[in-house]
Amino acid sequence: MRSYLVVVRTTMDELPILLTKVHQQAYAKTRTLTLDEVRKAADLMGVDYASLCNVSVVVFKDGIPVDMNIVREIHEDELPVAA
Repeated sequence: MRSYLVVVRTTMDELPILLTKVHQQAYAKTRTLTLDEVRKAADLMGVDYASLCNVSVVVFKDGIPVDMNIVREIHEDELPVAA
């Protein structure tokens, strides 16, 4: 079984955003990600999110990572704030 983890990468950390079994859902989240979601993940993990680099999708097969795709480069000022 495949699963997909959406990750925001910073210069120092990786922040998990979404874990799903649905390929389309993972890639849709990379396009609709908000700054609030990044802040919540950073607060939960206890890390700084100020130096955002990219949004990636890690592909798992039977719980083992088998691929990683950098979907887009990001900066904090490019992300929308949730309404």
